[in-house]
Amino acid sequence: MTFRQLIFGCTALAAIEGRAEVLMQKSELVDSYIDYRSNQNTLLQGPPVSHIVPNFNTITFALAFEKRNTVVFARTSSDEIVPNTTESLTLSGYTVAPHLSVSLKNIGLGFSIENSSNKAAYSNYYLAQGPGYIQNTTVKASGLGFNLSTTPFARFFGKNKLAFILGAKTLDVHHQFTGFYTNAPGDLSKTRTARYNLLSFEAGVNLNLQLLKNISLVPWAHYNYTNTSSANGAYDKEEWLNQTYQDDVRLFWDSAPRTQYGLDIGINVYGLNVRIGSLLGALSSLDLQPSYVKDKTFTVSLSFDQSGG
Repeated sequence: MTFRQLIFGCTALAAIEGRAEVLMQKSELVDSYIDYRSNQNTLLQGPPVSHIVPNFNTITFALAFEKRNTVVFARTSSDEIVPNTTESLTLSGYTVAPHLSVSLKNIGLGFSIENSSNKAAYSNYYLAQGPGYIQNTTVKASGLGFNLSTTPFARFFGKNKLAFILGAKTLDVHHQFTGFYTNAPGDLSKTRTARYNLLSFEAGVNLNLQLLKNISLVPWAHYNYTNTSSANGAYDKEEWLNQTYQDDVRLFWDSAPRTQYGLDIGINVYGLNVRIGSLLGALSSLDLQPSYVKDKTFTVSLSFDQSGG
């Protein structure tokens, strides 16, 4: 074996060991993000846009928008940021979901469209093995949803309404990701692609309390289940990349808690119902974020009712 071959072999071994290390580190950051979201449930937050309370002879136009901006750092066992950490997982992108609901007497039929483009970028620039590693993922999704809402006890609540919601949504997903590559000049990684469809189901309950003419309180609860079996099996071409692909699936489709609840506040301004629960909840929890997360995600929900003649 020549000296050049020896050097090449040692370099290749170091690269394999470095990729194995960052693979484990990215998995830990994904776990940290999932833990953060599971403990993120604050009292003030808005329900999904599909939570429309039926109002006889009314068409409701609604829109939900999320601008994601989150950075997750390595954490200690006591949920503190690791001092001088160089590991990070940056989440960015948007989700927009317009919704149309047509209300009959005590039943509402809802139709929604969802479009999203979200990214995740892992980086660690100062590993002991040499140059740092980078891994990028882009997930674009679009689809349709349908839901049914009903107020079976309308006569007992007067102006206040208790609504139950059932629904389903299907998404077509275009999932692109790279392997782990260094930030050394000339070291680029090709992009892999997976295509799959997701089917999710939801069930929820809303209690709309009309306090004043233009102000309402909306306590709510929601359960959502997304079947990710098609996503899990959509990519199996390179064994060494399977783990990071599965981490992507967990990050984008399994990180949100299945059960959520909260209290929303609606303000009617010239016929436009502005929901400010999510905004107030985000502002109130800014100082409650763990040190290993910097979350500046922005969400807003709007709805407009058009009554018939």
